[in-house]
Amino acid sequence: MPCLPSYSCFRRAPARTVRPPHHRAPYLEVPAHLVAASPVPGVASGCPSGEGLRPSVGPVRKPLEGGKMWPAAQFPPQPPWPQSSGRHGQSAEGQVLVYMSARLRSFDLLEMDRLERPLVNLPLLLDPPSYVPDTVDLTDDALARKYWLTCFEEALDGVVKRAVASQPDSVDAAERAEKFRQKYWNKLQTLRQQPFAYGTLTVRSLLDTREHCLNEFNFPDPYSKKAGRCLEASCHDNVRVVGSPLSQAFPERPWLVDSYSKWLQRLKVILACNSGPALNDVTHSESLIVAERIAGMDTVVHSALREERLLLVQTGSSSPCLDLSRLDKGLAALVRERGADLVVIEGMGRAVHTNYHAALRCESLKLAVVKNAWLAERLGGQLFSVIFKYEVPAE
Repeated sequence: MPCLPSYSCFRRAPARTVRPPHHRAPYLEVPAHLVAASPVPGVASGCPSGEGLRPSVGPVRKPLEGGKMWPAAQFPPQPPWPQSSGRHGQSAEGQVLVYMSARLRSFDLLEMDRLERPLVNLPLLLDPPSYVPDTVDLTDDALARKYWLTCFEEALDGVVKRAVASQPDSVDAAERAEKFRQKYWNKLQTLRQQPFAYGTLTVRSLLDTREHCLNEFNFPDPYSKKAGRCLEASCHDNVRVVGSPLSQAFPERPWLVDSYSKWLQRLKVILACNSGPALNDVTHSESLIVAERIAGMDTVVHSALREERLLLVQTGSSSPCLDLSRLDKGLAALVRERGADLVVIEGMGRAVHTNYHAALRCESLKLAVVKNAWLAERLGGQLFSVIFKYEVPAE
């Protein structure tokens, strides 16, 4: 399956020209070549001005235990972004992203936190004060708590190996990975004895704590190598899943009754994915690259991007899960302006571990493949069971 952005808002209405509001530049760097040489004007749409950005305070070195500091030179190099071809005009938004791209090259994780990124509720939440992202509270469910703590313990070796593999040129990657292992392991043991030690215990908090520990020891993206392969696959699979049962079942167009193109013209989509890396999920900056490549192969996607019927934005999150009360302010503004009336949330972390019971003021679709046998059994299914949960708000 291709890796797709994780959160989508749709508005089924006649097309009209609406400029996206001022939303923030990506959490990760967007390569300058993607903006300057994009064949799809408007793909890389960032904030049209530099307002809201604090000046950089220069290289900041991250403190570690015992007062030691990582030298700035040891921060991981920029990912090997694929090169783009073609030369086209550049929008005002693109010019800002070029500027931001150059700025972000020298940022470390602490400086990233200095960027002002307001996080707000999804405007379509039915009752924001009562919204709880998490599906299960592990502090109350002893059986689930025991299972998930064991699950994260058993997965730790694999995470350490990926972390080391993600920085093959670093001389101290193995040492830092062992420090990460010990710190996260100690937290898990603490939670076995004191489930409330770090606040409410959920699958989301276990995932986010692991990401925090990885970042603390300078492993911001352990899945970077795998994500690159995922991106390459997405560029082909999003156009047509060659050889899959799905592609064989669908006949070539035109179909017997074929209003597909007309329907697409009426559809407006906001695709939002993580601002920063988490597991092997595609980030916002990576989705821009995928969109650029797909648009070069598919005229429908090309025109949708050009006419702003398809907008690529970021959630403001760097988690495998999704908290709809902490979304990027720019995304929330777009949802209001576009009058979104359908929300699609995709992925086990975003649609099962979180938001499974989330109530919205509009139609919603929660999609996931359950990739955990214990969880699938608890939900009444089997491993790789499909969840396709369509909900309509009460009148």
